[in-house]
Amino acid sequence: MCAASGLSPFYLLRPYYFHLRDNERLNDCYKDLLHTILPSLHEDHSLRIVVPPWPSKEITDEMKEQFRVSLSTHFFGWDELLSLRMRLSLADFAWVIIFTLYDIF
Repeated sequence: MCAASGLSPFYLLRPYYFHLRDNERLNDCYKDLLHTILPSLHEDHSLRIVVPPWPSKEITDEMKEQFRVSLSTHFFGWDELLSLRMRLSLADFAWVIIFTLYDIF
């Protein structure tokens, strides 16, 4: 899936969340899940994101349109950023499931 589609990490991961609610499946794959969530020491996705400089001009309608496009690119336009958002979503899901499963709260 491409980041430019604008789909949220939760939407993309929904089928996996459904299956991970099953305790047996979660126990079977928790090591793989942790491996996916934990950042790699030699992989920094943010280094691949290049933000072009903003030209210093007067604010025009054209600049406002470019700014809107720039915001959507920054939020949804990079596969690297989508990958980070998906890992964060998985980590949050795992945190909630584990705390619920073991009744920590």
